[in-house]
Amino acid sequence: MNEKLNLKMLDVVRLGTQSSRGTLVEQINTAPSSFLVEVTDEDGVPTELLVSDAHGLETEWRMPERPAGQEGHPTAQDWFEQGLLLLQNGLVSQARSVFADSFRADARTASALMNNLAKDTGTRGDFEAAIFLLTLILEFEPNYGLGRENLALTYLNRGVALARRGEIEKALQDFNSTLLWTSQESTVKLCTRNLVAAYTWLAVRHSTIKQHHEALHFFFLAFQLWPSGEIARKNLALALVSIRAAERGGRELPSEDRFRQFTLLGLTLSECLNAYGATAAGLGYLQVAKAALRRALTVDPTNTLAERNLEIVSRSPEAAAELPLGIRPFEPQSAPWSTS
Repeated sequence: MNEKLNLKMLDVVRLGTQSSRGTLVEQINTAPSSFLVEVTDEDGVPTELLVSDAHGLETEWRMPERPAGQEGHPTAQDWFEQGLLLLQNGLVSQARSVFADSFRADARTASALMNNLAKDTGTRGDFEAAIFLLTLILEFEPNYGLGRENLALTYLNRGVALARRGEIEKALQDFNSTLLWTSQESTVKLCTRNLVAAYTWLAVRHSTIKQHHEALHFFFLAFQLWPSGEIARKNLALALVSIRAAERGGRELPSEDRFRQFTLLGLTLSECLNAYGATAAGLGYLQVAKAALRRALTVDPTNTLAERNLEIVSRSPEAAAELPLGIRPFEPQSAPWSTS
């Protein structure tokens, strides 16, 4: 039989005169046959609707027969498998329609099947596809708590992957999306920790290029999110010491009483002196830097960072522009898939 004339709904066709691709969505007339065609771009995104005579259409992909199921009634799994086939062929809008039939047949089974598919997809690192599938579940079954939590965790894990690649701004967006979706205290806590990690990385990035006030802003955001965290508090204190050194121009070493407020935040005097000396070195005040670092070692001979910084300043002044303050970064943490 002529492939141009043997057409049915949801077939993918090629419009011969325009060399474009589309999906049959409605039959307009039967004699002569004409169809409403949803034209898509190369990514499968609909761009326009056209009416075409059947003779101007050629089948490119044929819609599978409707699942029969037991006793002629398709089951949720039958619909799901057909939707998956459509999805694997890039027919997203058609797959959505068939998945909807799966949920109408049995929402509980369909939710479990889709959730498992999303889990397999997300575990392989295809976070975008997993997010699409989980969002689809919630579109059909808004109260499916497991799907909602796994959507939150998928955003979190994608954010961790982005952060590890240095795409901090995008990671922050995903961590905020996690908080929008989750209702689990453990997920909120882990996401908060990852937000602290992301803001700390931004702070370190600005500190490295001597944008001390911008760095302080991000350290403060990290501290606000985790005020009970020792690392976040000490990082903020180190940034404040660095600001103090920058504002004084690093021209002289202040009395040790000037560091009292920072020691109350958890720093040792030796750590304060090291941060002050590292900042002074970055500003080019090497004699002040050496004095601060020597004093840091006098106060605490076990301060290996101050010892290393003093060695760098003494041996290679040109390398003294980027001495570490002692700031401790956070490593972002991913989360396992939720099963309950």
